[in-house]
Amino acid sequence: MKKVFYPLACFLAAGVLVSCSSQRKAETAPKEQSANEVAFSYSKSLKAAEMDSLQLPVDADGYIT
Repeated sequence: MKKVFYPLACFLAAGVLVSCSSQRKAETAPKEQSANEVAFSYSKSLKAAEMDSLQLPVDADGYIT
């Protein structure tokens, strides 16, 4: 059992060290993005159509159908 867990723990520790060191390098890298530049944009096709809720069909009890 020790023969399995010891190498597994070593690989896990090495993976954590590698992943944390790459994040530190990424944080210290100079940012080339200007203040006016948008980092991401939304797709217009994903936006739902806007609709006035007062124009929806209503039944006799007042519930939207």
